[in-house]
Amino acid sequence: MQPVILVSLCLVAIAAAQRFASNAGWDPTQRDKTALCHELAQYAPNSEIYCKQFTLCCDSNYDPQNGDRCQHKELECNALEGQDRGEGICVLSNCTEMVTTTTTARPSRTSSTGLRDSMTAALTSALLSMMMFH
Repeated sequence: MQPVILVSLCLVAIAAAQRFASNAGWDPTQRDKTALCHELAQYAPNSEIYCKQFTLCCDSNYDPQNGDRCQHKELECNALEGQDRGEGICVLSNCTEMVTTTTTARPSRTSSTGLRDSMTAALTSALLSMMMFH
């Protein structure tokens, strides 16, 4: 079963590497919050309120002193006439560089070790009881 897990992890790693290689313009010091802010503002009843909510979202993600410490904000939202939404962009840049981390799983106790311990205890008990009755 472990070779299956290893092969699966390798396939996932290859797919992730191809995805990131295809996006060569990725900048670890930039945060694009456009999709997040659109999602938060999408239920606005009109385009003016959409842009107010979009702007509020973008402003709340921009804090040069805390968090990602982004130093520049590109915010634009245009209300679309006669529609209940607008078109906006929210990109934060000159941020602290994103650091990727990896986690290492703690080695788990294998079932064969538990079985060995159980067998050792059973054999020890059997030997002790044989010695007591003979």
